[in-house]
Parts: sequence; structure tokens; C-alpha cells
Amino acid sequence: MPDIELGTRESLQGFSVLAACLSSDSELAVFRKFDELGTRDLLYMQSELIHLESEFSKIEAKEEKSGQGGFEQDERNMRCWEELADDAKRGGDIAKVKMDLIKDIRTLMREYSNFHC
Repeated sequence: MPDIELGTRESLQGFSVLAACLSSDSELAVFRKFDELGTRDLLYMQSELIHLESEFSKIEAKEEKSGQGGFEQDERNMRCWEELADDAKRGGDIAKVKMDLIKDIRTLMREYSNFHC
């Protein structure tokens, strides 16, 4: 059997032949962009971000009602991520859900920003 690394093409079949052909000349490398699917995916990400934003607002409202939130708490948390993480570990269910939402929002925002830009 011929060695592909040596440049012989007799053993190539299917996608291998197509890839070899397309990569031989940059003007031949034409790929479908999937614009409609990409746009649909962006819309789904927006929808998911809206949902996460709403859930985050609900958690903050619960914290305000219970006296766990408020300006002083927010200011302290802005100064140090570790303090916020520790509060989440010690704070019970609401703080854990809030931390999980923050991480989910961050991940999806990064994905959305990379895709969208």
C-alpha cells in the first residue's frame, strides 16, 4: 500500500480524496457557512441568557427579602471573588444556586461573544 505521507494518492478514498484536492489550492477550499443554523444557535443562546438573567434577578430578590443581599453585601463581594465563593459555600441553597448561575452565565456569555463577534 502506498505511503500517504510520501505523496502518493492511490489509497485515498472519499473525504480523504476531497480533502487532498481542496487543500491543494486555497481557492478550491469553499465551505458552507450554515448561516441559518448559526443564526438559530445565536437566538437560542440569547434566549438561554435571558432565562439565566431572569433566574439571577429572582435569586437577588430573594436575598434582598431575606436580608442576605443589598448594597453592602454586593460591595464586599465585588472586592473579592474568594469572599463571594466562600459565602456561596457557607450560605446554603440560595448562595449555591447564585454561584452556579454566575458560572453558567459567564460560560454562555463567553461562547456567545466568541460566536457573535
